Amino acid sequence: MFDYSQDLKYIEVYNARRGPSSRTRLQIHMGPAQYDGDPYTARVMLLMNNPGYTPDVSTPTDHSLEYDGWPLAGLHPEAPAAFRAWYRRPLGRLIDVFGAQHVSQRVCLLQLCPWASRSFDPALVLPSRAHQIELARSAVQRGAVVIVGRSFDAWPAGLPHVRNRLNPTLTRNGLDEHTWSRVEDALSQ
Repeated sequence: MFDYSQDLKYIEVYNARRGPSSRTRLQIHMGPAQYDGDPYTARVMLLMNNPGYTPDVSTPTDHSLEYDGWPLAGLHPEAPAAFRAWYRRPLGRLIDVFGAQHVSQRVCLLQLCPWASRSFDPALVLPSRAHQIELARSAVQRGAVVIVGRSFDAWPAGLPHVRNRLNPTLTRNGLDEHTWSRVEDALSQ
């Protein structure tokens, strides 16, 4: 298991160069949220930038929620409404077809940077990035459908990606036909 505290000294320097109101300032009080779902068993993995942060809405417990049988806990009916609603955008179609718990057990969102901010800084490279990329590679090796949703150039080359990087969705319209078929097959099992 990677020790995400290795990022902290780099974050301290990074944040010191930005003002407290910088949109890219990393919110260390939120803790690392390296993924939502189970990256070791997920059949579908969506590769993202970093967890979003909205002042007065985001809480340090958002990504540490646990519900038995719900690896992607943000889909659980008792998860905070704003947090649960965020997942409707990338996963809504899958939830409608397969059900929230089924999707929770088979889908993982993996973050390139595990630290929340209001806006992602693609120039920021923390020690944890190599570990995050290795989690994606491992998922590919075990046969998961791994799809790049954001930061297309930072993730391993050759992976399928969403059509709209500003609105990454796992839908028939959001993916090429071959990738969409693979997603449907992976979730049907």
